[in-house]
Formats: sequence, structure tokens, C-alpha cells
Amino acid sequence: MKKIMIFSLLFSLAACRGNSEQKVVDPVVEFDSAFCERLMPGLGGGITGGDGSISIDLKDGRSLFMWGDSFFGDVINDKRAKDTKFVIGNTFTIIDKNGQLKTLYSGTKENPLAFIEADQDGKSPVWYWPGHGFVKNGILHLFMSKFHKVGEGAFGFEYLCCDYFRLDVETMKIRHYID
Repeated sequence: MKKIMIFSLLFSLAACRGNSEQKVVDPVVEFDSAFCERLMPGLGGGITGGDGSISIDLKDGRSLFMWGDSFFGDVINDKRAKDTKFVIGNTFTIIDKNGQLKTLYSGTKENPLAFIEADQDGKSPVWYWPGHGFVKNGILHLFMSKFHKVGEGAFGFEYLCCDYFRLDVETMKIRHYID
């Protein structure tokens, strides 16, 4: 047993020795316009921009894309329409196996709100930001970070906690949540 452990240690040290001399390679980033057009079509008033994207396989031929702050509205000649709405927090897009999109949010088309809304404390705006998730036995398990506004500017916010949600994959309705 000692011989195996010594060999493993020597092999590991030899394998790691060359790592300090490796060159850093600049990654090549390419814009995939076909995928973006499919997921965020410029016309139709749906989500035309969002950050913090996380995708989850729903295990039924559909994929879920969770977005952080999002824009709703048309993009014409590479410019957002004047009536574009901005949503703080989270919105979701489901794409089915035929490429059909379904956008999930609360509120109305004229006044869209986050899909999973946070209870407000009355002191400052509170919202959920997408964390990550997985599907098991028809339940979508989501981890969402909760933030609130504490100051001015784009970064005037503070992390509060991480809450856990369980949604029915078929209906996307919240079945249970733990804060």
C-alpha cells in the first residue's frame, strides 16, 4: 500500500511540475447571432435583453433560461423602442423542442414585473436574482439570491440571503419556498 501511495505522490508532483510554465491562451469569443435571434427575437415585445443568464434542462424537451435584469420591447434598427420596459430581478424564457418561446414574468405586458417577486419590506426595493437550479422528479429546484437597494447608482445594492424554491416543471407554479 505504501508503494502505491508513494508512486501516486511522485506521479502527481511530476504531473504538476510543468503547469507553472504553461502559457495563457486568449479565449476566442464569437457572437452567435442565430442563437440570439432565436432566443431573443427583436420584435414581438418579449425579452430583448437580459443579464445573468442561466440555462436549465427541464428534462421534457424544453430548456429554461433565467435572466437577471431584463428589457421587454422591440428592437428596431439595433435600437430599443421608446416604450421598452426594464425589469429588475428575474424573468424566464422557456424554449421548447420546436424552438417556440414562452416568456415568464409577473404583471402585464404594459408593466412587466419579475417572475418570482420578493416580498417588499417597505423600506427599499427587494428583488430576487437567479442563482441556479436543477430538475428532479418533475420539480424544478431553484436557488435565488435576494437583494435590496441600499444606495445610489447601479451598484447601490446589498445581498440579503439565498432562498430556495420548488416549482412544478409543467405549470411553472411555485409549490414551495423556503427563506
